[in-house]
Amino acid sequence: TDQQQITLLDANRAEVIAQSEAVYQVRDMDLTSQADGMFFIAEDAEGELALYTLDESGQVLVTTGQSIQAQIDREGDYIVYSVRDEQQEYTVFSYNISRQQSTEIVRGQDIRISLVDELGRVFIAQQNGDEMTISSADEDGSDLVTLFRDEDTYHGIIYYHPEHQGVIIYTQNNNGETSIFY
Repeated sequence: TDQQQITLLDANRAEVIAQSEAVYQVRDMDLTSQADGMFFIAEDAEGELALYTLDESGQVLVTTGQSIQAQIDREGDYIVYSVRDEQQEYTVFSYNISRQQSTEIVRGQDIRISLVDELGRVFIAQQNGDEMTISSADEDGSDLVTLFRDEDTYHGIIYYHPEHQGVIIYTQNNNGETSIFY
């Protein structure tokens, strides 16, 4: 299979900002609001994933793992990501791009993350057996708080709308009953 390479361009000046090393396959990517930096997730020929940043200073390896989900804030200061290891455990981190440093936020089973730029917070839905926990932390990884925890609860989905204060948490139980918390 042909290798892939990412080229980050300055559209105003039609100049190359940066170019990635060749990778087997690009699985996901996202740009900062100014499109002068980005992250991408690449898969190697053996199926292992790697999370990289790419900007004018070049390409930097952030982490590797069996499964990676990531989101970058608009300003390009932080990437919030989760990585699954060989034991099927997830760890959520905040990566400070300028310092090239990751801060661990939480570990657990079956984790989903959502970064809300307007609030500067990451929301973490964690399923452990029949227990659902929804937490939130600052995008830098500090100030972790538990917003919701309940047994016999599944499908923790967090909604945020900029015109309303607060977040809405949507869950279901084993009987298919829906609960909405505001």
